[in-house]
Amino acid sequence: MRPPAGQSQSHVVTRKTRARAGRAAVPIGMSMSAKAPAPSDRAEERYRRHADKSWSLTDCHAMEVASERRIRDIATTDVGYEQAGFERLLVP
Repeated sequence: MRPPAGQSQSHVVTRKTRARAGRAAVPIGMSMSAKAPAPSDRAEERYRRHADKSWSLTDCHAMEVASERRIRDIATTDVGYEQAGFERLLVP
């Protein structure tokens, strides 16, 4: 089953769905609500906002995931994480 336009695969369940005239099909027992931007979307935004830094898109994604999970201590030697407000656990 394909997800409705704008919805991720995680919103799809294997049970039958009901569709009403003019409305998207919503899996039975579930409701649809606005969701926060995905970490990858926020990572791209961070990458663009901090173009002056040497951060990679991968770094920005890791920073977004860490922020989302409220992780402040990062096991890295990369000073970019300190620039972003994280605590570096490995010092070269």
